[in-house]
Amino acid sequence: MSKNTEILLAVLGTTPQIITETLYYYTHEHYDSIRSFDKIIVFTTTVGKKVMVENLFKKGKLNKMEEDLGLKKGTFKFSKRDIIVFKDKDRELDDTRSEEDNLISMETILSEMRKYSNDPKTRMTATFAGGRKAMSATMSAAFQMLAREQDELIHIMVPDKKMEPPEKFNWYYPEDPASKEEELLVSRLPVLKIGKFLPIDTNKGTYLEMLDYMQDFIIDSAPIDNLTITRNIFKHNKEELVLKPAHASYLRYFIKKRKNADCNLDCKGCDKCFSSYDEIAEAMIKEILVEHSKITKDTNKYGHFLHAKSERETWLGSNRVLTSDGLKVLRGIARSDMSRLKGIIKKANISMQFKNDMLIKNQRINAQKQFGVTLRNKKNIKFEI
Repeated sequence: MSKNTEILLAVLGTTPQIITETLYYYTHEHYDSIRSFDKIIVFTTTVGKKVMVENLFKKGKLNKMEEDLGLKKGTFKFSKRDIIVFKDKDRELDDTRSEEDNLISMETILSEMRKYSNDPKTRMTATFAGGRKAMSATMSAAFQMLAREQDELIHIMVPDKKMEPPEKFNWYYPEDPASKEEELLVSRLPVLKIGKFLPIDTNKGTYLEMLDYMQDFIIDSAPIDNLTITRNIFKHNKEELVLKPAHASYLRYFIKKRKNADCNLDCKGCDKCFSSYDEIAEAMIKEILVEHSKITKDTNKYGHFLHAKSERETWLGSNRVLTSDGLKVLRGIARSDMSRLKGIIKKANISMQFKNDMLIKNQRINAQKQFGVTLRNKKNIKFEI
């Protein structure tokens, strides 16, 4: 089995101990979490870099930890070149306090993380223990956008006393990992990894552009919470979909069938809420025709209904049942009408959320193609006329 290329990503303020604590945890056998990182990247400010270089490299804290762990010097693949300072054009940031600073840090982290998230053989371990809270939130947001199943978001914690002076400035890793006074705890945080599982190219766009696209996709995928139908007008909040009476009669039929079916609200289509071509053809001289009548009654479009009624009824036998030829003809008409209706809804000037619930979908049920709508909020569907 091939080994993942291990990537450690961290945000850091002025506490370089986060790096030594994390590396110690993943190196010492006491924690049973051995992980050898092939690449270590730290995001920080000029101030954070100065503190890190001074303590980890000049004072030799990193090499000393390698020695104490019985490792060769340079085992940890981390150098000054792996420190990325947030930069606004040519100006490196001393701090990240403003909204603009935070956007810069987000773009920086997102850009670097993209380098590794496209390779299925990498595993990213991201820690947000350092830096300002906004930096932690930035790392978490980038992780949600780009993380895969194998990637982990972690938070490392040390005993409270180690966070207080003078220990705060002098303690970099445990002398005795079994001691409660030096206990290191790493929490693997459950997080919604969304970006890589949406129909979006995560290699393109700024952070804000990706955020807008994902947010729009989620909103559009949510079901509408209300629908009011008046004749051939379908209204959701302030949006309206207006169809020709003949087309609206089909949609009203499918919506009523969905509303009255006793299947689950999250049903994607079943023989209770969907209809086959034969059932639709039968409905064209019954339920769909009734809907056409309700839409046009007392309007100047009533003549269109009477014409459609007359044409369809010519295919009835003496017992008022569709003939086999009539069934074939009406199936063909239904197929054509529903195709036109689908195109009209797709081109309508309404939100994707509204479109998704109005579109007639198809499923193969009981070995035949069946059609219907998948509205979930049945209780808030209201037919006024």
